[in-house]
Amino acid sequence: MANKRGSFLVWIIVFLIVFPGTARSLVFDRREKPKIKESSYFLYPAVYTVPGFGKGAGGGLTVADMLGEESEVTLLHLKGDWSFDSVIITDLPLLTKHITFSMIYADLYDGGVAFYERGPDSSSEPVIELELDRLLTRAAEVSLNLFDQQVELYYGYALSFPMVKRVGLFNDSDSAEEEDSEVTEERFYQYLRFLDLQRIFVVRRGLYIDDTDDRRDPHVGYRFQFERYGFETEGNWKSYHVDDYNLTVFIPNEDRSGVLVLNAFYSIAEVTKSANIGEIDESYCTDPENDLTSEEQERCLIFVRAITRFIEDEGNNADSTHLGGLQRLRSYPQGRFHDKCSVFFGIEYRRYFLVGNSPFDYLIEKGIFNGVQLALFYELGQVAPENDYTLFENMKSNYGLGFRLVFSKVVVRFDYAQGSEGAQATAFIGYPF
Repeated sequence: MANKRGSFLVWIIVFLIVFPGTARSLVFDRREKPKIKESSYFLYPAVYTVPGFGKGAGGGLTVADMLGEESEVTLLHLKGDWSFDSVIITDLPLLTKHITFSMIYADLYDGGVAFYERGPDSSSEPVIELELDRLLTRAAEVSLNLFDQQVELYYGYALSFPMVKRVGLFNDSDSAEEEDSEVTEERFYQYLRFLDLQRIFVVRRGLYIDDTDDRRDPHVGYRFQFERYGFETEGNWKSYHVDDYNLTVFIPNEDRSGVLVLNAFYSIAEVTKSANIGEIDESYCTDPENDLTSEEQERCLIFVRAITRFIEDEGNNADSTHLGGLQRLRSYPQGRFHDKCSVFFGIEYRRYFLVGNSPFDYLIEKGIFNGVQLALFYELGQVAPENDYTLFENMKSNYGLGFRLVFSKVVVRFDYAQGSEGAQATAFIGYPF
């Protein structure tokens, strides 16, 4: 069966190279834009403000179309609550424009992030406060696309490996304060919860339909994405997958000076194999044959009890895609709400000013300026432990205002959102949906 699948994939690749196709679009044609013959580039000061993540500033360089049409290479260096260095490559063509490669190589240094309790009514205070020396993030993806990149099948992986300095009250470094370095059942339990929430390695695959008039700044059309990500293991750790469904509709007014954007998102997680600890129990720690000192026995009991508690609480649990932060429920911290199921609805009206297709060529940047945008938005979202009516009860909400600078290859956005737990500001690249 594996050989047949491999042969089928090879024939698809050959067909795309030899017969690239004449169909240009599904329903909505891409709108025409003036093109610059050479690569576009932007050297810019960069800031980040991510709810629950921190603030910082630095510089970035984005080069478009250097490695192929629609390709982008971005270099970032930021310092602040997190120090951040990254290389991001998107839509690099492989053999044909219908097969592309994307990757992220990022290192984050000396930062902190919070994890919150599971459930729709969780406390606004984090249950785990994480301090890291370093966080290594690596991701790669291969895509097969058709119809001017309006239909895309993709497969990839993401790795996020933390070098932990401190998690909650659990400290794995030598501390001068005995109360901070002492390992207790609660501290080790919270450390295990962090490892579970971190999702150190996941495999991603999905379908993305972008039937709009423009990939970066749509005025009309719709988008639908289905993605499954997760991890399968043969060991004692649990196996799970998460299914995400994301639909966005773009409705322009008559003169295209404004666009109403509607977004609906649903996510559900499933554990396919529960975690377990095998045959180890408390008797192992007190067994004379293991020849443990009283101090070693005490520490062994702490570890076994914490692991047993973790297996009981989290061994058969998995989280859907979290709500809060950059994309969904923007007034709440990153990852504020999580549970087995999550749902989100967003509405945003985007009004354009200074609209045009003005090429510019300065010493530090070269490209096309498309306009300025103001946005009003309102969002609803909720999480629940079961896929039932409780997912739509007591939904969290926020509203806000956005300001965006729209270029041919990038959208820079500044959002301010107000919700029941306060206000948050976001400065980032790209639309929330």
